[in-house]
Amino acid sequence: MGEGKKTLKMEYLFSDDEPKIFISKDITLDGYLRKKAANHNHCRIYGEEDKLSAIFTDHILYLTDGADWNDTADRDAFNSGDSEYKYFARSFTYSTSESVAMWMLYGGMQKKGVMVEIGVGNLNKIINGYKKIVLGNFDGPSGESKFVEGPTIDKENCSLDLIDILYCSSDNEKGLIDIKRSDERVQNVMKNYINGLSHVLKDYEWCYENEFRLILRIDKQLCQNYSVAKIDFSDIKLDEATFYVIKSPNRDDDGRYGNIEYRESTLKSKLNWDLCKNCKCKKRPECNNCELGTLTA
Repeated sequence: MGEGKKTLKMEYLFSDDEPKIFISKDITLDGYLRKKAANHNHCRIYGEEDKLSAIFTDHILYLTDGADWNDTADRDAFNSGDSEYKYFARSFTYSTSESVAMWMLYGGMQKKGVMVEIGVGNLNKIINGYKKIVLGNFDGPSGESKFVEGPTIDKENCSLDLIDILYCSSDNEKGLIDIKRSDERVQNVMKNYINGLSHVLKDYEWCYENEFRLILRIDKQLCQNYSVAKIDFSDIKLDEATFYVIKSPNRDDDGRYGNIEYRESTLKSKLNWDLCKNCKCKKRPECNNCELGTLTA
């Protein structure tokens, strides 16, 4: 592959072996990941209802600095290094179909899981139309915490972009790695080709998520000790046809949140799981901290 440098165009990165990523000779890997993220058909978030309701009721997005992410390697790498900037992000998936793994991982144990479809077109409207960022922190335990506002950052003093995640394998015996994005995969890549991209790299094992991120970049001197960035998009007109909520397939309620009516999951009646089955905790079903029982699906 020759001597790899970050400034090389990606036509030199990929071999003629299939499958390969089709990149023009004028676009870098970073630029390619941004271009792909801006053109996805779906923009979805899985999570517990109380954690995502601000998106579809108040039209607010919260981006975090990654300190509480469940992927420890990603958490440690996201704001690593000596960069003069601090990053905040909100993760999405561009998968076309619903994911069983995502429902189970992020849907919660209280049968209150939802999937919010924002639509990439709407997300691009938010990126182009937002006017300011409010930094702050959440106080109190999850589910009960409130956002405590800090300083306001004008749009001119930060950048907000979409970018795809690049999944990377461990080094092989030659010190080379494999990289993957969606169904595109390239083997035996020199590691220095991905220098400077630590905020969008994840281990290969997470590739089923098909993740892309809305990433905010702010000068570290402006961030101080704030871990959350708030974007209020309530004054931006969105396409309602591509902005909706789907309820978890293991929910047995009527599927509403205030005046917001949820759509049914395509997996309804096809899945049955209970992460707390056979749990002996006396606080069930309210307890979120007990040991997990038997998983059924």
